[in-house]
Amino acid sequence: MLSFYQRLATGLCAVVAGALVWAGAFWGPRPLPLLSVPPAAVRFEGANAVEYTRVVAEEFPDRVTGTPPARRAAGYLRAEFRKLGYEVSSPTFSMWLRGERVQGENVVAWLEGESPQSVAVMAHYDGQLTSHGAAEDNASGVGVLLELARVLRQGPRHRALILAADDAEEWGMIGARELTSLLKTHQTVAVLSLDYLAAGPAPSLEMNCMGQFAGYTPLWLRQLLVASGRAQGARFEQVTGTGEWIERAMEVSAQDQGPLLRSGIPALNLATHSLKTEAVRARYHTPEDVFRNFDPAAFQLLGSTVEQAVFALNTLPPPASGTAGDFQ
Repeated sequence: MLSFYQRLATGLCAVVAGALVWAGAFWGPRPLPLLSVPPAAVRFEGANAVEYTRVVAEEFPDRVTGTPPARRAAGYLRAEFRKLGYEVSSPTFSMWLRGERVQGENVVAWLEGESPQSVAVMAHYDGQLTSHGAAEDNASGVGVLLELARVLRQGPRHRALILAADDAEEWGMIGARELTSLLKTHQTVAVLSLDYLAAGPAPSLEMNCMGQFAGYTPLWLRQLLVASGRAQGARFEQVTGTGEWIERAMEVSAQDQGPLLRSGIPALNLATHSLKTEAVRARYHTPEDVFRNFDPAAFQLLGSTVEQAVFALNTLPPPASGTAGDFQ
């Protein structure tokens, strides 16, 4: 049984904790000043991204890290990037999976820029054991990445461009973690990760900002993506208020931005928001995650926003203070 003083201390701690939560909810969320980005005439074609998604999901199924199907998928990605005029490398790494030592493989494409800094876009191409086509998770992100590879090579590049199809996201974001040294070497100012374009219409986009046990997407990058979406007719769903405080306290990422944020690289994850969330959850990591009912307009929404954001990142200086003000 607790003593009087122990009960008193427990009560006081509960009151203080409640007061902090209330204060965070009351004073924390405030409307942020609008950010301006230079408008870009985007060339992204949602129908092309959907076709790339179909190819990855249906012609390269069972893309589990370390398996022959995954190696064939990596070969396809290398060939597509080279066809578009990129320099390509395939750094490998070892990991344990189901009690065996296997080899993962990231596919990295790049174009030089005018400065030593770079901007990166990434999407994981591997799938789960329980999913055959892994269409939504994440052939869809790879489809957008490949279409972005087509359109981004045509524009001016103050900063270098890195496009990465990473492996082993499904096993703890290992491929993304393995890319951190390369991204730091290339002085990457921001990374945009693409993961999970749900089948069907998308009324808006989602943004994920949690680090992997450390870090959270800096405000300036979040605001830049919101402004980029606004410039292209897209709006974002993102956690605010007490939800953000809880995320920041937990810092457990389920997407590839996690290990990058933990290492100090500004990053976030982008997805589409579906009105049929229960159906999306029911398909997640199951054989039902197949290429079916993908909407080119949803891909256009996300792809044009990312193209706009990359254009802005290539023309604006990175913020020194970690605030959105440097971009206004």
